[in-house]
This record gives sequence, structure tokens and C-alpha cells, in this order.
Amino acid sequence: MEETGTAIILAGGRSTRMGFGKEDLVINGERLLYYLYDTLRMRFAQVIVVSNTLAGSDTKKLEVVSDELVGFGPLGGIHAGLQAAKSRYSYVLACDMPHLNMDYVSFLQSRLPSPDREISALVTAVGCRMEPFNGFYNRSLIDPIRVFVATGRKSLTEFLRSQNAVLVDEETARRFSQDWSMFANINTPSDLLALTTSLATKGCRTLDKD
Repeated sequence: MEETGTAIILAGGRSTRMGFGKEDLVINGERLLYYLYDTLRMRFAQVIVVSNTLAGSDTKKLEVVSDELVGFGPLGGIHAGLQAAKSRYSYVLACDMPHLNMDYVSFLQSRLPSPDREISALVTAVGCRMEPFNGFYNRSLIDPIRVFVATGRKSLTEFLRSQNAVLVDEETARRFSQDWSMFANINTPSDLLALTTSLATKGCRTLDKD
């Protein structure tokens, strides 16, 4: 089994605050989901999109899987992605995170242990808080996720703590993203407007591929 050849994009359903599904986000004429997919394909042999709503033409260029554990938010999505993954570790991010930092992805890959050792996950910490996305998850978490949600719990950070995830400290992570933008997501129309305005100010037509 490959070690780190898979990336998983979580593309959840309708966002109440945004008013539509985040998998449909468009930035300066480019669909964010496709941007993330195409960028990750330059690094990963397999890119999986987890979505219960994508259909038709949306699925032609994408490898799409649906939640088996429905109603458990990101945990259900990660579970579905890991089940389809061909690698021991999978890089996980959400479809509303526009500032993909490939240098940080490379750094995280370098921090993963050799095949004779294993960790459950590698994510970033900010004090006592975790950034659960923009991190790597071990395929061995498939069964523990199922056991965890069977108790009715669905907090991703609570689950990661129960699995003793390895944490990258904030100081180290900020060397790659001083403004922490690589963990930012688009939650509201005002977030989307701020991003497109910022790109216009910088003279960028689309998001840059690092």
C-alpha cells in the first residue's frame, strides 16, 4: 500500500449561512472544488471527493464517494474517504478552503513516520484548539470512527484527542502561513466577497497554484 498518495476533499451539502452548497463556490469564474482537485492531482495519485449531493456532469472528472455514516458531519466524510483511499495516509481538507499551501503539505508528508511505525493522524494545534483539516489521517481510523459515532458523538476534535493525534505546533505552522490563511474557509457571502475583492486588489484573476 502506498504511504501518502491520496487526498480527500470534503464537499458537504447545503450551507445555511452561504445559502447554497459549498461545492458550488465559484471564485473569479473558477469553481473552487475543481481548483482544489486539479491542484491536488499534481501531487497525489488519487483525489477523492466526498459528497452526498454531487451528481451528473459534476462526477465525470472526479472520483466521488458518499457518506456511509450519514449525519455525522466531517467524521462521516473522513470515514467515507478513508474507505476509498488506496494509501495508508490521506491528506484531508474541506472544499471551502481556498488557500491551499503545497509547501505545508510537503512538510506534513515529511513528518509522517516510516512504514514500520504508525500514527493515527497529523494535524495542527493552536493552543488547546486543533485545526482538523489540512492534515493527514491514517486509514486505520476507519473502524475507530465507526465505534466513536455509534455512541452518538460526532465531534471531530474530540475523536482526534481520543486517538492521540500527533500535533504540529502553531509556531511551526506559521512559518508556512503567517496570516493563517491556509486554514481559512469561506462560510458566508461576505467571506466570499472579501476573497474576490482581495484577489482583484492583487491583480489576480484566479487563485494561485503554489
